[in-house]
Amino acid sequence: MLKKLLFITIFLICNSFLYSQSDQTILEAVSKAYDMEINSSFAYAKFSVASKNKAISSLFLSISDSKSCHANILYNAAIQDKITDTILKAQVGDPKVGTDIENLKSAQSMTSYEYSKMYPELLKVINKDSQKEMANEMNRIIKVEKAHNALYTQAINNLQNNKPLADKYYLCEICGYVEANSAPDKCPICGEAKNTFKEYK
Repeated sequence: MLKKLLFITIFLICNSFLYSQSDQTILEAVSKAYDMEINSSFAYAKFSVASKNKAISSLFLSISDSKSCHANILYNAAIQDKITDTILKAQVGDPKVGTDIENLKSAQSMTSYEYSKMYPELLKVINKDSQKEMANEMNRIIKVEKAHNALYTQAINNLQNNKPLADKYYLCEICGYVEANSAPDKCPICGEAKNTFKEYK
């Protein structure tokens, strides 16, 4: 009898959780993503200042600015699609700063969560409400986050194997894409020209 009651309780909790996820409004989903972008931008800025490795510092600073770019994209999309007429807000936490490897792994984990879970969940809500332009913006951000994750993974591998790191990073200030070593002729995510890239070194 106790096992049966436990099973029913677990089922109801899981069902309630799934229902609350599916019943999430666009404003709630966008606000959650906005909060994450602001917090990760703040965390990466702190990691950048804490690092004594110039290349690691530049990597974190370029992606910190990219996260600010994504927060602006979310805010502008919310206003343009009339999801809200007020400023989106974030509760900024105090990130724990560790060694370069620890900070890189933390950033790697955050970007993985964003492109594999957070933004896909947001997309489900957006597609449900047929917000096509916003969906396009979010799909671009997912691609950028995957690129960020690859940069963090490469930096971790290079540090652990005593290999040289990229000495420069370039940020597309339109979509937030970051590329190592040299700026591309045009952004592979949004197609903007080379002159839209900002150099970090």
